[in-house]
Amino acid sequence: MSSQPDSSLPVGAPSISVLVQSGLFAIDETHRYRWTIDMTTDQVRELFRTFSDWTADEVEGASLAVATLGETISEAYTSWLITASPAPGLKL
Repeated sequence: MSSQPDSSLPVGAPSISVLVQSGLFAIDETHRYRWTIDMTTDQVRELFRTFSDWTADEVEGASLAVATLGETISEAYTSWLITASPAPGLKL
């Protein structure tokens, strides 16, 4: 698995807006991390089984696709880290 921060893209705009508009938080920093992981057919099957909106047939279809492509695929993901503090003047 590899991971690296990517500051060239706007980070978490919708989530940041919700946090700031609540009046409860001030944003300190934001980071976006793009990462990839190589996954086998079984790993893909186990991952997609955790998705509550996927049917068993969809899970098997995804794992079959991996098997067809050579038993291993590289999955790309993006994760955000947003750090926030209480908004100035907020009384806790």
